[in-house]
Amino acid sequence: VAAHLEPEILMIDEVLSVGDLRFQKKSLGKMNQVAEEGRTVLFVSHQMAAVSNLCQRCLWLDRGTLRLDGPTDEVIPAYVRSGSSFEGSRRFADEPLATTDALEIVALRLTDADGEIAGSFDVREPFRIEIDYRVRQPMTHCRIGIFVKTLDGTILFDSYDSDDSRYMGSRVPGEFTSRCAVQGDFLRPGGYSLTVNADVTGVLRLTRLENCLGFEIYDGGAVGNEIGGRRRGVILPRLDWEVSAGALAPVDGGSER
Repeated sequence: VAAHLEPEILMIDEVLSVGDLRFQKKSLGKMNQVAEEGRTVLFVSHQMAAVSNLCQRCLWLDRGTLRLDGPTDEVIPAYVRSGSSFEGSRRFADEPLATTDALEIVALRLTDADGEIAGSFDVREPFRIEIDYRVRQPMTHCRIGIFVKTLDGTILFDSYDSDDSRYMGSRVPGEFTSRCAVQGDFLRPGGYSLTVNADVTGVLRLTRLENCLGFEIYDGGAVGNEIGGRRRGVILPRLDWEVSAGALAPVDGGSER
């Protein structure tokens, strides 16, 4: 309704947090249209990918204070890094968001192939993500997981310990560590952040620690370097290829002509 009134300045606060995918797509389209008509759009959001796509200028506000004002591609990485460290581990003692009546996130760490804590990894090498936590109350279908994001806030993927059917059952009170492995030759060189999420599937969010630990993938021999080119895409997988000599296979099962 506000957009169709044709105001000079359109202020939009977290509009993408509501509605279905069709509504969100329609909203984004309308915002672009308003901007192309020469009007100003003030877009407030925690969805960094949307901010990156829509806005040329970005203001980072922290508890009512302006922390940074500048080009979006400079402000977003600074904002994401502010909640991260590249030390490879973090403990959450006395952090209120890490503790609920049912569960407490104790620590998060990254380890290399030798089991050593690290914050930087060769693009070719695998690494592990480990989450220490305490279950304080019996729960059914509790799961612990992570979001891996780029520094502009784009979620590359999320993963949960309940993806393994062995851990889909109830959780009893006690201390636990959930671990997952990320293969080498998968992420592009660059900086990333981890968000920890714990919930009771489809029922209750227990805690979510946004951008609580950062890490870096460095280019120790990324795929494509041998020909001096830079590969495109969000990820950088080294896929298994096979080349064989001989006649071409028939198309659609038919005979060659």
